[in-house]
Amino acid sequence: MKILYVGNIDDLQQNSTKHWISIKTKLPGAASVNLSDLGLRRWWFKYFGVGQISKKNLLLASDRVLKKVGEYRPSVIWFEKPLLITSATLVEIRRLLPDVTLVCRQDDNPFGLRLHEQGMWKYLVEAIPLYDLHLIKRQMDVDNFSERGARKTSFFYTGFDANFFAPPVGEYPEKNLLFSFIGGNFDGRSKFFSDLIKLLKTDKFFIAGQRWNRSPLFFRFRGLIKSGWIAESKMSEIYQRSHACIGLFSTSNQDEFTGRAFQVAASGGVLLAPRSKTHSALFAEGKEALFFDNVKECAEIIMGLVNDSEVGMRIGKRAVDRSKIGGYSLDDRISHALNEIAEIVNEKLPSQH
Repeated sequence: MKILYVGNIDDLQQNSTKHWISIKTKLPGAASVNLSDLGLRRWWFKYFGVGQISKKNLLLASDRVLKKVGEYRPSVIWFEKPLLITSATLVEIRRLLPDVTLVCRQDDNPFGLRLHEQGMWKYLVEAIPLYDLHLIKRQMDVDNFSERGARKTSFFYTGFDANFFAPPVGEYPEKNLLFSFIGGNFDGRSKFFSDLIKLLKTDKFFIAGQRWNRSPLFFRFRGLIKSGWIAESKMSEIYQRSHACIGLFSTSNQDEFTGRAFQVAASGGVLLAPRSKTHSALFAEGKEALFFDNVKECAEIIMGLVNDSEVGMRIGKRAVDRSKIGGYSLDDRISHALNEIAEIVNEKLPSQH
């Protein structure tokens, strides 16, 4: 396959960049179009809370993609969260390459509860029927995309980057944190952790992610809460030092699992996450991860782990095994997606009979 990858390729911690690196490692002849310098009108977000697409950037994105398509003539184009790709651009690509396979991959939710983001999904939603395959994240995406004319959907998640997430070589570090959480401050998370800290009566925790400087907890627990992302190279040790690694999925995005789950498990940490069908399908409850229904149950589970650290060690080791057996790594997930894409490409080939 000749794959052209179209997306934002800049930040090494962003999934879009990770996907491209994995693809070009597996397919050295792959080409890319970087759209990271094009984006939304940030002032619309700042003053109106609404995502708007610049017409200038739409034209720039189209010109950039069509030029590369003409030069490279791919058999597959993988579009990563194509907010700037219009139906007109895809129609022109089909005119140039009638048999090309078009793939759309994004894990945010165009039909979720984040009303302030709806404007940015306009062109992606309009173009849903023009893609051969949509790589989706949640069960509800199947219906939402199919109702809007999707030809085919398939579940995809990024998994963990094996370059950063692995169990320790030798002994585990001392578990000196009751819990840790890496993720943004939204969807009522500030209240959740405020309640959890009260129940645990502790200051032995670590929280990091975007917007935590907007929470009263940030000023109350200086040094224990970091506002902003931390390097992935530091995350594994944080998970290993924690009795419980809390993983919360986004309710406003209507997610069904947290991507942090794969990172925690691969590191040998103890995932403690909201109970859901998807979490239960990925990890055996009580053996490979622990789940809760409310903050009180979450606190009780943490204290149980503190009182019997051997339970957490057993769960962490089994989680590492599940990560390997389940094929939860980034490279495994990309390989699976490429195999599905190859099947579509082969179906388009003329019969040899």
